[in-house]
Amino acid sequence: MAGAQGIVTQDIAAQDIVARTRYGHEVSGLALWQWWQTARQQAQTAGIDPAEADWVLYALSNVDGLTLKLGRLREQPKVAARVSLAELTELWRRRVEERVPVQYLVGSTRWRNLTIRVSPAVLIPRPETELIVDLALEAAGRSSVAEQLQQGIWVDLGTGSGAIALGLAQAFPKAKIYAVDISEAALAIARENAALNGLAERIEFRCGSWFEPLED
Repeated sequence: MAGAQGIVTQDIAAQDIVARTRYGHEVSGLALWQWWQTARQQAQTAGIDPAEADWVLYALSNVDGLTLKLGRLREQPKVAARVSLAELTELWRRRVEERVPVQYLVGSTRWRNLTIRVSPAVLIPRPETELIVDLALEAAGRSSVAEQLQQGIWVDLGTGSGAIALGLAQAFPKAKIYAVDISEAALAIARENAALNGLAERIEFRCGSWFEPLED
């Protein structure tokens, strides 16, 4: 997507993520149970890991793994959910037919020990990206300038969701962290993630291309 239409679409996606953080619907446990069984069957047919249906259910409703595993879900008259049953069905259709990543559908993912909000405005942080923070920790631990690394300046260029900046802020509590991105939509998600994980005061966000916003 490009131009104004793309920006509007990204803004709407970001607003959807915020909306899904609240339980605003009630769905019968039996209906959710039936949806879950159908979703797992559809996943198998489409070559998708059926566990993704579990993940969607956990992320968008007040259902826990034990309740699901023991079959108690179908006995519950009402279950709090972040979306209606129709919306849940549509989201899963997009996963199966359009191959939309499940993280975009639920609006978040786990990364290290953080909850990271995501939308089409940012890339989904991959598990192997965690190694970047681990390598930084390793370097700071054995370097001859370890103190400078632990208390100096770290910059996450092209921060996207802000995941690396957040990981660095946790790793180096005395350091100054800058997060840079050319996309205002991405920075909005990154700022939200910093606030969500209690790191908003540790990171300074700047909009621009690569090192340009850091000339000062």
